[in-house]
Amino acid sequence: MAEAIQICKKMIEVRVQPVSKLKRVDKNDDDDIQDVCMLFERLCKRFERSKKAQLYLKNRQIDPNFLRLGYNPLVNGEFKQLRGCVVFPLKNEGGKVVSLYGRSILDKKGSSHFYLKNRCGLFPSYPKVETKRLILTESIVDALTLLQYDFISSEYEVLALYGTNGLTTEHQKAIQNLKHLQEIILFFDGDEAGRVATIKVADVLEQLVPSVTISKVNTIENEDVNSILDNHDSIVFPHLLNARRIMKNQEKKVVVPQLQITNNELISYDHQPLKIQVLGGIRLEGLDRLRVTLKVQNCRVESGVLRHSLDLYNARQNDGFAKSIAEKFEVGTSESKKILAALTDKLEAYRIELLKDKKVETPKVRELTEKEKNAALSFLKGKNLLENTNELLAKTGIIGEELNRLLMYIVMSSRKMDKPLHVISLGSSGIGKTYLQEKISDCMPDEDKLVVTIFSENAFYYFEKDALKNKVLIIEDLDGAQTVLYPLRELQTKGFLSKTVTLKDSKGNLKTKNIVVYGPTCIAACTTQEKLYEDNSNRCFLIYIDDSLEQDKKVMDYQRKLSAGLIKKEEENKAVRFLQNSQKLLKPIKIINPYAMELVIPDSVFKPRRTNSHYLQFIEAITFLHQYQRPIKKDANNNPYIETNINDIKWANLLLKQVLLRKSDELTGACRSFFESLKNHLKEKEKDCFYSKEIRVAMRLHPSKVKRYLIQLCKLGFLKIAGGSKAKGYEYEVIDTEEYERLKNNITTVFDEVLTRISRAK
Repeated sequence: MAEAIQICKKMIEVRVQPVSKLKRVDKNDDDDIQDVCMLFERLCKRFERSKKAQLYLKNRQIDPNFLRLGYNPLVNGEFKQLRGCVVFPLKNEGGKVVSLYGRSILDKKGSSHFYLKNRCGLFPSYPKVETKRLILTESIVDALTLLQYDFISSEYEVLALYGTNGLTTEHQKAIQNLKHLQEIILFFDGDEAGRVATIKVADVLEQLVPSVTISKVNTIENEDVNSILDNHDSIVFPHLLNARRIMKNQEKKVVVPQLQITNNELISYDHQPLKIQVLGGIRLEGLDRLRVTLKVQNCRVESGVLRHSLDLYNARQNDGFAKSIAEKFEVGTSESKKILAALTDKLEAYRIELLKDKKVETPKVRELTEKEKNAALSFLKGKNLLENTNELLAKTGIIGEELNRLLMYIVMSSRKMDKPLHVISLGSSGIGKTYLQEKISDCMPDEDKLVVTIFSENAFYYFEKDALKNKVLIIEDLDGAQTVLYPLRELQTKGFLSKTVTLKDSKGNLKTKNIVVYGPTCIAACTTQEKLYEDNSNRCFLIYIDDSLEQDKKVMDYQRKLSAGLIKKEEENKAVRFLQNSQKLLKPIKIINPYAMELVIPDSVFKPRRTNSHYLQFIEAITFLHQYQRPIKKDANNNPYIETNINDIKWANLLLKQVLLRKSDELTGACRSFFESLKNHLKEKEKDCFYSKEIRVAMRLHPSKVKRYLIQLCKLGFLKIAGGSKAKGYEYEVIDTEEYERLKNNITTVFDEVLTRISRAK
């Protein structure tokens, strides 16, 4: 009986070859294809039963049910190399699985991914023959990350390369067969290897498909496609794709449509497949906006006309109109966005030509009366200047935010210094970040600030050369200003902007012109995205808006009083005007900090070099505000200067503790806020462990937000999975409840020790 069972078992056993003996699978090798397909079917069933494999994908923000995947267990797995791996299918041109790729769920360094010998096939499959736009990613996991989203799959095909050197002959043949292909988009890692690979792959593709545009996505520094999703929201992907750049060698091949100007009131722009007319021309005033009335038609087919008035610098209006164009004329949304962006660039260049001999009207400078001047001067000379300033800020209508409001006021006051400071306010939508920024900017003189909504990259270059000098540039919504991040960084770092543009003279002849816009400029902006603008945020102070219940109560109480007529707006306006008057009296002057060599910042701070520079500059900004209280001295060249005193350093330490705490924290501000609330909840309930649902209900948060926080906390080692059940899910435990307090104490201790040492030396 036993012998018969063994014989039957051999008869029904799936024939599977070891990894080392699996041959290269060609599309005609039907037997070998069948072997791999049967193997993959077995692994798919194991994936369906493996909670570990599914959790691995969930932790990487990938839906385990989106694509049919396999799993080869760590114990009793089929093949040694693929053991402990989530298994991805590689397909041939006919759509059949011909080879496998394994991704270890252990993610051990040097042994994270494997291919079968003689790898062949593509992931997720061969692109469709009608493909127009193809995204190439550096890895299979990156490709799967993008494929999950409708806004990607509806407009692009996605194809994974097999690493930085993984553009195979099979990839190249598949791309060559795409007869309708218009653009290849390289979305590689944001590290040095990814940047080198982007150039190398682009060179190959240019030879392979010379008529196809090659563009690249500027991936966030030290991130890849999958980690971007882990650290940000999926909304970042359309932002990054829309901001992609044509590779430099490709720019020569692109025929750029030009404006056709019948007269100043009728401007035509033909950009296949659209024909656009600008009715009524463009306005010269208000360089922070570009309002136009557009008439759009399809050049190729009769499909009616679309008319619309909008501000081309407003990202939301642009997105809405691009969708209307796409629906009306059956043009891709991304393509219509590109055409509108190109039109904006051309209209900007045309406007600067018109403005060449025309002065832009600047805000009228309000002169102080003798009484106003004396009152402001007395205020600036008085004791407790910063305390009194903070009290006045409260009277302007700013509720709470005691430290944030004073810090932002000092930053904006630095606009008159050689190296002004910059600030970004972070917080969720509707939390009050724009309100705080607006109220502080109201306290700056009108002639010293420029408030803008969303505007394009080139808009910076069309200001008068001194229009941004010693000004505060207020950007209300940085989330929709992807294209201006580079010039913002240049303005912050270099203190000026420079660009060479090609323009037409009155006779229609092309000529080049070098445009320079001078700073220095203090930049203040608001955003909901904490990590998206890392290169810019490293140049700024980051302040997190108070989202506590106590602050909610204060704000709602103010709103009720305002509605009831109990708030005296004239008193608020009076406080604003008085602070404006004080600002008008501040003059540029050199500052020397005699204690600079003694000042240190905590070792825990990330990016210490730049942070140390900001710390010293902030102390100087406080000294700058006290210029009427310090004796004026002369240096060796007889140039006047004032000196920092210990009180300035004390104020800087007080105001910057929270800023430096954030710069020392591995967690994002939103995740840290969640984690501290979580720890307080557990302390109140006298519990050590919790379930996701419990916290979601207690904090009234969306499930996806809680999930994102828990994944980040587990990944960075702040939480661990202590148990769980099928009914309740995973049970989590906080590993260290005191870590944040230790971090706070470290910063406080460093500052206190420095002040003690300076005081004794004095």
